[in-house]
Formats: sequence, structure tokens, C-alpha cells
Amino acid sequence: MVKGIGAPCNRGWYGYKKTKGAYCTYRGWGPTLITRSICVFPKFVNMNRIEKWREKYDTLFGKINPHVTLVFPFKSELDKESLETHVRDILDGVNPFIIELNGVSRTDDNLLYLTVGKGVEELVEIHDRLYSRVLQPFLRKDLPYNPHVTIGRLDSKQALEEAYRDVRSEFESTQTLVRELAVEIIEEDETSNIEFIINIGL
Repeated sequence: MVKGIGAPCNRGWYGYKKTKGAYCTYRGWGPTLITRSICVFPKFVNMNRIEKWREKYDTLFGKINPHVTLVFPFKSELDKESLETHVRDILDGVNPFIIELNGVSRTDDNLLYLTVGKGVEELVEIHDRLYSRVLQPFLRKDLPYNPHVTIGRLDSKQALEEAYRDVRSEFESTQTLVRELAVEIIEEDETSNIEFIINIGL
């Protein structure tokens, strides 16, 4: 079992904070601070089954689609144009690639997720490149990056183990071709709104 790590807005590495909206979009006096993340939203052939698991076990079901996070939620004053330019520059020379979900795992803070096999190297490379220039200040060097698709956030170890057994009994490996990245804005209720999408290899 993997050790869990907390992250803003109930999202992120392996864990989550229960204070909803803690680091989300703030529009009070002074500069507008926006919480964003950068993700791959893969389109697997068994998406219905993945969404069935998420509906049962993931508190973010209905707020964000199944995804692999590349840049974890960060709060900043960055404007859309600057961020879009950065992402486009980083993706220059990157070609579409295959990712495969090859297993089920869980963490010690009750997170349930699908592991990525094929495609890990490409995801890690893009993750590392994205955390440069305007995004470099938001890199958490103390946290390892392990690409995954979260499907459950449980309240107890017992609930986690039951969910883990349930998913493992039905899991079959699946893969898809990644052709684009998405930058999302995370609203105060943790709903994901896609700000822009950038195609890979174009």
C-alpha cells in the first residue's frame, strides 16, 4: 500500500484535504487567484465501468471526468495566454502516445486508484517539463510523481479494502492513445471547468 500525501482542493498526488474549497478560485479584493491543474482525460473503451466505480467510491464523481494529473492543483495569478504559451512550448516535439491501465492499488490514506503501466515514461517526462519556467514555483520536490487514475476516496480502511476487492474482481487492463492535454479551472465546489485544450503532435 502506498503512503498517501495531501493536496489542495481534495485533489492531487494520492491524498486529499477535507476542507472543501480551501485553495480554490478566490475572487475577493486584490488580484484574482485561480486554481488550475493540467490533466490528461483519457478515453478508454471501458469508461462506463470506470465511471461506475467512481460513482460508488469517488466523492469527485460528477465534478471531474477520469483523468491523469500532470500538474497538480496550483493557485496563481497567471493569465490564460501565458500559461497556454508555456504548455504549447513544452509539448513542441511531443507525439501522441499510448497509456495503459494495468492494475488496481490503494494508499494508506484511503485512496483507490488504477495504475498506469505503458506510457509512464512519457507522462513523467511531460510532468517534469511542465514544471519549468512559469510553473516551476509550484513543483513539490518532496512528493514523488506516480501517474494514476483515482477512482475512490473512502472514509475508512474497511471501506477501502471492500472497494479494492470489488474493483479488482472486475478489473481488466485497457489502453488508449493520448492526443491532447487539458488545463482546467477548479471552482470553489471543486467542479472542473476546462479552460483550454492543446493537441499533442500538431
